[in-house]
Amino acid sequence: MDQTIQDIAELLDMLQSEDVNARQNAVETLATIDSDEAIAGLVISLEDTNANIREIAADALSHVRGETTSALLSEFLGAENITTRNLAAEILVRIGSETVPALIQWMGHDDHDVRKFIADVLGLIGDDRAVECLSQALWDENINVCCSAAEALGLIGDPVATSALIGVGEKIADVRPQAIEALGRIKDPEAISFLIDNLKSGEPLLVFTASEALGAIGSPQALKEITQLINDDSMAVASEAFKSALRITENIRIDLKNHVSGERLRAFVMEGLIEEDDDVCKFTLRNTELWRDEGLVHELLLSVGKVPSDIWTRIIAQCRYIHMNLDEMILSQIGQCKENDKVALLDALLNCMRVETVDALLPMAKDPDPEVRLRVASILGRIESPASLDTLKELVKDHVGHVRSAAYRGIGWIGHDGVAEMIIRGLDDEYRDVREVCVGALVTIGGQQIVDHFTNDLQSTDSERQRLAANALGWIGEDNVKEPLNGALSHNDPLVRKAALEALCRMGDAPKVEELMTLINDEDEAVQRVAITALAQFHPQSAVELLTPFLNEDNIWMQFHVITAMANIHSEESIAQLQAKASVGDNSVRVAAINALGEMHDEKIVAFLQKLSTDGGEEIAEACDSAVMVLQQGAEV
Repeated sequence: MDQTIQDIAELLDMLQSEDVNARQNAVETLATIDSDEAIAGLVISLEDTNANIREIAADALSHVRGETTSALLSEFLGAENITTRNLAAEILVRIGSETVPALIQWMGHDDHDVRKFIADVLGLIGDDRAVECLSQALWDENINVCCSAAEALGLIGDPVATSALIGVGEKIADVRPQAIEALGRIKDPEAISFLIDNLKSGEPLLVFTASEALGAIGSPQALKEITQLINDDSMAVASEAFKSALRITENIRIDLKNHVSGERLRAFVMEGLIEEDDDVCKFTLRNTELWRDEGLVHELLLSVGKVPSDIWTRIIAQCRYIHMNLDEMILSQIGQCKENDKVALLDALLNCMRVETVDALLPMAKDPDPEVRLRVASILGRIESPASLDTLKELVKDHVGHVRSAAYRGIGWIGHDGVAEMIIRGLDDEYRDVREVCVGALVTIGGQQIVDHFTNDLQSTDSERQRLAANALGWIGEDNVKEPLNGALSHNDPLVRKAALEALCRMGDAPKVEELMTLINDEDEAVQRVAITALAQFHPQSAVELLTPFLNEDNIWMQFHVITAMANIHSEESIAQLQAKASVGDNSVRVAAINALGEMHDEKIVAFLQKLSTDGGEEIAEACDSAVMVLQQGAEV
């Protein structure tokens, strides 16, 4: 006996072992053997009592091509065990189009359950070679097979099946709903007349499915009949008619609001928003007039957490310009909403809060949820009133850093006299985010007192105070602070050096080339990065020559920084250096250079990238194609 055949025979025997590990080893070994006997063993293992073994066999079979696999699995579609049957169907779908010829042959199977499952699988595979076979199956003696065949034809979507579906839909009532649904999926205008007939049938299921199908096809020919259904006694039928009408009228100037009562329109809109129906969402965003209805706005507020957040936020933004009392409506809803919806409502309140209603918000400054307190602080910072300022002064004592940050920011926005000293105390907060916010708040307030304070801090011995001062002075931009900022470039703390350099650059007064070269050789990478960027920005004529040696540094991050900087120097020299880096070396560096070339907005680079795309590997080719697209889009602009 051939050794391989003997081995397979032994493995097949092992599939009957009581030892799970033995059976699993046998399945894993059979998966490596290319033979019909091994495939048969894997198929047998689909009925193993162990779920892991079944999955290993299924995974192996999904990668095996050939008629034997398809034929054996097709037979399993009639298995009594529903798990085995479903697993066989799943594997056939995974294998895909290669199984179609075998499945078509098996549609003549004596067992109607097998025929039904084969129809299901053919639909999920979606190969139009099955259309003729499935069209014949519409007339199968078993109604379940007929319905599955209709559904499958809809999934395949080939208009060739339209006449067959109309024919069976006209003659077999039990298949009619599936035929109508399939015609909606196929979207063939030839089906419109048949669908309109069913729309007028008066049978709720047929009316519903026909309305959905006509909406999918999108023909204005059916609009009159569909709009008549918008006020149907059946809410399900009416709602589907409304959605279908929206699809049909997307590019037609017809105002559907005239075809439906206000209360029902409200129901349709909210249902569609909650269901995330694209057409309803577009309709409600386009029709600002809808939101003049306060009742609809109240329903929208009640739906917080149910309607997609981006749509909900955009509608609220529209309502802000329509309802002056929107803040009252939101505050009323906050009082009765779930805790996890409170934050979203406060976010909506952020841009519509008025001084007149601020007192209703103040109690929430003591809410146990820090996210609520944070948003209250953010809202109050936009309301210039004594009550707002007093509450913010309390919130800067909050035990949560983010809340304190929001409170300090708000005090800075309000900017009343006497708050500067309070914010200055915040510069000593334990959280860096709070300290940074306090810098911004003080810069916002401005004035000589603030300039003097930060100038003095720059000369202090506390490096964190010096860092914050440098940052602030860069934003304030007074000429008399340039000298102390230049002095801070040699500070022993790299964070102070970096802040001083960024401040000078922000003021448009970057150090000279020699000083920047010293900083480019700094021991701290963050300082190096800022210095490289500054050299390219303020001294572009010298930058390429001076930065080129760093492109050969062992430090790959240094190479990245130089490449990024050179992307902003539009010169023949910078392009040549970037092209050199894009051509050879580490792939990650090459991709960075290619991306940089894409930002140069020079059409001459396109030919270089196109050639590089054909010579490099997949990663390089993808980067080149993307960069070429960016260059071409830039040229169009």
